Amino acid sequence: AAPRPDLWDVWSRELLVVSGKDWDTRLSRLRPRDPEEGESPAWKEKEEQLKLLRAEVRALRASLAPVRKAEGQAGLARTLRRILVENFRFLDDDSYEAERDRRALSALFSLLDDIERIPDRAAPWPGTGEALTWFAGLLEGQRLFVGERGGMRIPGAVVAGDQNALRGVTADRVLFLSANDDAVPAQIDEDPLLPDEDREALNRLTRRKELPDALSLLRRNAAQEKLLFALPAFSARREIRFSVLRADSEGSVRRPSRYLLHLLSQFAGPGGFGEEWASKADVHVRTLPRSPFAMLRADGPLSRREEALRSWREGVPPKDGSDGIPWKRIVATLSEWERRVAGASLFPGSWTVPPKPEWSATELDELARCPYRYFLRYRLGLSPVEEPEEEMSLSPAEAGLLLHDILQRLGKEAAEGKGWADVAPAAKKAFARFARENPTGLPGLFLLRCREIERDAAAFVEWERGRADGLEAYRVDAVEHRFRVAAEGGLPAFRGRVDRVDRGPRGETEIIDYKYRDGKNEKAPLERILHGLASQVPVYLSFARTLSPPPPDIRASLLFLKNGVKPVTVEGAQWKALREAWAGSLSQWIALDRSGAFPPLPHHRFSTAGTPSPRYCDACLFADHCRVSPRFEGVKRETEALARRVSEDPALRAIGEHRWKANA
Repeated sequence: AAPRPDLWDVWSRELLVVSGKDWDTRLSRLRPRDPEEGESPAWKEKEEQLKLLRAEVRALRASLAPVRKAEGQAGLARTLRRILVENFRFLDDDSYEAERDRRALSALFSLLDDIERIPDRAAPWPGTGEALTWFAGLLEGQRLFVGERGGMRIPGAVVAGDQNALRGVTADRVLFLSANDDAVPAQIDEDPLLPDEDREALNRLTRRKELPDALSLLRRNAAQEKLLFALPAFSARREIRFSVLRADSEGSVRRPSRYLLHLLSQFAGPGGFGEEWASKADVHVRTLPRSPFAMLRADGPLSRREEALRSWREGVPPKDGSDGIPWKRIVATLSEWERRVAGASLFPGSWTVPPKPEWSATELDELARCPYRYFLRYRLGLSPVEEPEEEMSLSPAEAGLLLHDILQRLGKEAAEGKGWADVAPAAKKAFARFARENPTGLPGLFLLRCREIERDAAAFVEWERGRADGLEAYRVDAVEHRFRVAAEGGLPAFRGRVDRVDRGPRGETEIIDYKYRDGKNEKAPLERILHGLASQVPVYLSFARTLSPPPPDIRASLLFLKNGVKPVTVEGAQWKALREAWAGSLSQWIALDRSGAFPPLPHHRFSTAGTPSPRYCDACLFADHCRVSPRFEGVKRETEALARRVSEDPALRAIGEHRWKANA
C-alpha cells in the first residue's frame, strides 16, 4: 500500500501525539470498536497504514540516534548536518516553494556552521538534552524567510505568522487576529531585578530633554507592546482589518484591545471607549455568526471535509471511513451538539416513571422549583457527594437542624403542660449530639454559631412565654407530628411531618413550622401558593382538616427565628379562597412529573410567580450535573435553547404558565 501521510497526520492529532514515546503508547489505542469494523476494508487499509507509520517512526529514530552520542557544540552541528543531508530530500525546481525551501536550508546550514565554530572552552557542553532544547529555541527565534519572489509576491497568497515572525514584511492587506484586551497588550510582569518603580527613578536621574527615557516601564507604558501593535498598520499597503473575539470558549464577554479603542477614538471621539464602541466608531464593523456551521453556507470553494459536513447538514450522512475520517463518530458528536443547541439534550429525555402514591410538601416544592433537581434527588435517589474536609462552618441547613432539635426538646415539655423551660440544657444536649454525628468545621467557628443559635432559641422562648398568658392563647398540642392525608377532591395523597400543632381555647388549630432565617422581609406566600410553587402551607392545612375532633378554624404560621421572631400566617379564609386555584396548579405540576420531562430551571432565567426567583442555584448540590447552572460561565446559549424548548413543548405547560416570565 502507498503511504498516506494525510492519515498519519489525522491520527497524530486525534491521539494527541506530542513526543517520541507517544508513538508507542498512543498508536496502540487504534483498535476496531467492534468485530464488524475489524473485518471492514477500511480497517484493513488502516492496519496497513499503521504498519507503514510504525516503520517510519523506527527509521526516524534510527536516523536520529547519532544525535544522542554527539559531544560538544561542533559535534552536534556536524551530526545534525549529516542527518539532514543523508535522510531528507529537497525538491529543487522553479516553483516558489522550492525557492523558499532553498533559502531556508541555506540559512539553516549557515546557522550550523556558526554553531560548529563555537569553541568548547567558551561554551561548556551542557549535555545533549539541554543542547537540543537550546537549539530548538534558537530556531524559533529566527525570522520567517519569504524570498524575493516568495509567497508574499504571489497574487492572492495568504501567509500566517505572529508579529515577531512577520516583522519587516509588507502586504497589500493585513488581518490582525484576536485584538482583545487580554492579549494586546500582553500581560507583562515587571522585571523582578529592576521593577518599574526603580526604572522610573533611574529615568528621572538620567533624563535629558533631547533624548527619550533610557528605560521603558514594562507594565505602565508597555512600549514594546505598543510597537508590536503598530507594526501591522505600517506593514499594510492598502488595508488593515482587526478581528475581535466577542466571547471566549466559555461564553464570557471579551473586550477589544484598549490600543484598538484608542486608535478608533482618534477618528470617532471618546465614544469609542464605551460599551457601544462598535456603533460609535466611524469604521465598518462586521459581526460574524457564532455558529461553526455558518461557513458551510458561505461563498467560495469548500474542501472535501467541508462538503461532507454540508451534506450531513442537508440530511445526507457521509460514509464512515471515507478519506480516512471516522465520520460515524464525528456525526454522532455533531448531532448531539445540535440537540444541545436546540435544547433537546440539556436534560434527560422522556422517562417512564410510575405515579407517586403520595407526596410530601418538600417534593412538590422541589418539583416546581427545579424539575431536574427533583428528578435527581427523588426519582433517581442520588445523594450529593459529601466533602466534610472542606467544611469550615455550619451550613444554614445544619444550623436549622440544630435549632429544630432544641425546640423539639423544649416543645415536648410544653406539650406536657410543663411550660417553656430554659434553653441552655436543651442546647447543650443538641450541640453535643450533633458534634458526635456530624463534621463541625473549625472548632472556633462552630462554637460561635452554637452561641448564635442558642441566643435565637432563647429569644423565641421568651416570645412564647410572653404570649402564653392571654385568654385567647393557644397551647402546644403536639410536636414533630407525622401525618398522612388520603387522596380526595382531585388532590393526591400527602404525607409529612409538622414541627408543631397548637390548639386554641375553642378547639381552633394552628400548624407551626420553624424557619431559621431572617424574616424581616417575609410575607404570606399567597401568590406562590396560587401557582403551586409553595405547597408546604397548603399541605399542612389539608392535614389540619383531618384532625380529631375537627377544628372549627385552622391556620398555618411560619415562624422566622433569626434575629428575632417574625410570624407569617395564612388564615383559614385566605386558604379557602386559594384552595381550588392551588389544586389546579398542583395538578399541572404532577402532570409534568408523569410526563417524564424534567428540565432544569435556573433561577436567573425563570421567575417565581412573576417575580425574581431566590438564588437557589448558588447552593445547589447538584450543580455539577447541570448544563445551565448560573454558577458556571458560558451557559447563555444553553439557557436560551432551554427557554425556546419550554415555550414550544406542550409537556412543559406548567412551567410556561407559572415560571415562564424571565427574571430581570
